[in-house]
Amino acid sequence: MYFKALCAAAVLAVAGGAASAATCTGSFGGDQTTTFTVNQTVPAGSSVSAVCVDESNDSEGAVSGLFGIDNWILGDKSGDEDDGDGAVFFTTEFSEGTTSGLWEISNPDNFSPVMFVLKAGNTFGAFLLDSAELMAGDWLTDRDLSHASVYYADEPTPAPIPLPASALLLLGGVGGLAALRRRRNAG
Repeated sequence: MYFKALCAAAVLAVAGGAASAATCTGSFGGDQTTTFTVNQTVPAGSSVSAVCVDESNDSEGAVSGLFGIDNWILGDKSGDEDDGDGAVFFTTEFSEGTTSGLWEISNPDNFSPVMFVLKAGNTFGAFLLDSAELMAGDWLTDRDLSHASVYYADEPTPAPIPLPASALLLLGGVGGLAALRRRRNAG
């Protein structure tokens, strides 16, 4: 299973640019631990930060304060189409009981920041992602996955408003008229 995840990570790294990985290890019930790793390959050159939370479920109350943000909003949760508001959502399926796979998150309104959460046992790993309309990569854990969630905070980042080409042509025309007038006045 680890070999499949490593192969998928290599394919994504070649296809989408350099991968950025983050790992955290959480503990539960004595000396038992769970390690979570997330690679983000889309957007290219992205960075990922990680934190693990021990003996907790990944509810909105439990994620409050992670990465210095108090207002995380659940966008989507794997395996339950009624959880989350759908503003940010998974475009991949997660299978309970697996230990690796690919992930892809759609963020059509460009919310920033975005947090990807993997839950296994009674601990979870939270990963702060570089935000874009589409984020993707692979994940790996050494315990069976319970579910994955995606959270977002703040307001959507508006897309830049492009300056129409006609405005540039208008500026060029006005500049040309000014040059002609100066030429007439000089001669």
